[in-house]
Amino acid sequence: MDIVETREGETAIVALVGALDTSSSPALTAKAFALCGTGIRALVVDLDRVPHLTSAGFRAFIAIKRRCATGAIQMTLCGCNDLVREMFEIGGMLGTFRIVADREAALQAD
Repeated sequence: MDIVETREGETAIVALVGALDTSSSPALTAKAFALCGTGIRALVVDLDRVPHLTSAGFRAFIAIKRRCATGAIQMTLCGCNDLVREMFEIGGMLGTFRIVADREAALQAD
């Protein structure tokens, strides 16, 4: 998985490319934790190019959400394809995370 970071003002955008699984989730967690210490007010995780995720991906998102909460950072997920969104639904996680359709909606929401 590749991680592409960009900024829009005080918002960090992390675009993921590839599957989010046991081998790739530690890199995402480390990147997000590092960003939380840079003074950002919002973190957007763009899943537009993530074909699927495993339970390790969910664990990473939960850890990142907790870290964001300690710094009053708004975390938003966007760009979920149907399969990824279904995984959130099956896992009972739709209400746990702020999920919007795309990056534009995520930036307007912050």
